[in-house]
Formats: sequence, C-alpha cells, structure tokens
Amino acid sequence: MRISPELTILLKQWSDQLPGFYYGWFDIKFKSWEAIQKGEDFKIIEVNGVNSEPTHTYQPAYSILKAYRDIFHHMEIIYEISEMNSALGYKTAPLKKFVSGIIRVATL
Repeated sequence: MRISPELTILLKQWSDQLPGFYYGWFDIKFKSWEAIQKGEDFKIIEVNGVNSEPTHTYQPAYSILKAYRDIFHHMEIIYEISEMNSALGYKTAPLKKFVSGIIRVATL
C-alpha cells in the first residue's frame, strides 16, 4: 500500500463530497501511482461505506484469527461513528421500523 500526503488529501476530497460518509473505502482503477496521487487518469468503480464488509478477509491465505480481528475492528469503528452521530443529535430507527426494513430488503 502506498499512502502519501497527496493521496490522503485526494481521498478526503472524494469522501467530503458524500454527505454522511465517515468511514469506508473506494475501489478505484488508475493508470499509475504517480497519476492517482495527482488526481489524474482514474475511475472510481465503487464506493463502500459502513455497511460493507472488509472483503480482504476472504482471501484464501488470510488466517481466520486475522479475519476476526479485522471484522471486530471494523465493528468498533462503526460503534464509534454511531456514538458521535448520537452526540450530534441523530436518532436511531425504532426497532420495529428497523426490523421491517431488514425483512423488506431480504424479500426483494
């Protein structure tokens, strides 16, 4: 992984354009490291937010212990974001509405 100050600024600019995007990752295609760090010759293929799984944990060579560690870390970050949103006054969905939404999506 090649993280640089320029790439960090670029990723922040992208995420700042998505209201409520506090955590996630971008799947991108780019011509070269030099180009992406300048914000040139790239395509955003997909944006994965808080509901996305850390899919790197499914790689065959990835150990089950590392996978659990990463998934629990992911869940800790989600919890911290929810705590911050709660402090800002955002309300959680009532349980009945939440469950009915899950059932509706599952039956699509």
